[in-house]
Amino acid sequence: MILAPHNEDEVMVWRVEVTDDSERVHACLSMLTNEEKLRAERRRAGLVRNQFVIARGALRTLLGDALDIDPRTVSIVTDEFGKPDTPPVNGRRVFFNVAHSRSSVLIAMGYRCPLGVDIEYIDQEKDLADIAESYFTANESSRISSTADPEQRARNFYRCWTQKEAVAKADGRGLSLSLGSFETPIDHAQNTPVKLGGEFGKTYYLSDLSLAEGVVGAVACESQDCRIRVLDLEWL
Repeated sequence: MILAPHNEDEVMVWRVEVTDDSERVHACLSMLTNEEKLRAERRRAGLVRNQFVIARGALRTLLGDALDIDPRTVSIVTDEFGKPDTPPVNGRRVFFNVAHSRSSVLIAMGYRCPLGVDIEYIDQEKDLADIAESYFTANESSRISSTADPEQRARNFYRCWTQKEAVAKADGRGLSLSLGSFETPIDHAQNTPVKLGGEFGKTYYLSDLSLAEGVVGAVACESQDCRIRVLDLEWL
């Protein structure tokens, strides 16, 4: 099974489900460095720990395939904002980003440009008005609060949140970038340009992801010439 993107303009978004299957957890754990194993041990046993182990094992599997090296030898480093990266190998550069919510992990990967991905489960019980007012633009907050149907209102909030997170992660600054400093479409995005202002202002191209009922996700790329594919990773 070929896991890496086939073409330079392709961005593959792999969906991984976290389970307590001991065989899968053990296989993923065997791919981790000693430092990663210590990080796993510091996490609460159960879903939280398994999420880290399986996500990192899956990431190493995908990067190893893309770079044509042993997954255990992949160097994963973080920049000043904490965004993970891997150095080029034999002239091959791979851009990637990871997101997780509950038992789901998304790993986006491509060759062309920096990218970001996010996923959220929709929580109908959470009070979203204060969060939207604090983190979104006035226009976004108003559009969300004025949505009459509660289910659609919640969906609009989480769609906006994942869109903003994906852009912020593609930019590299993550949550150190104010989510209220730029505006996303809220409505369905398909290669939709989003402009960041300020000194580091760039345009990112945003696409919503079709995942599952009650789940929303988005991916943002620095290049507008990226084709998005969503797949399930079944490798054990």
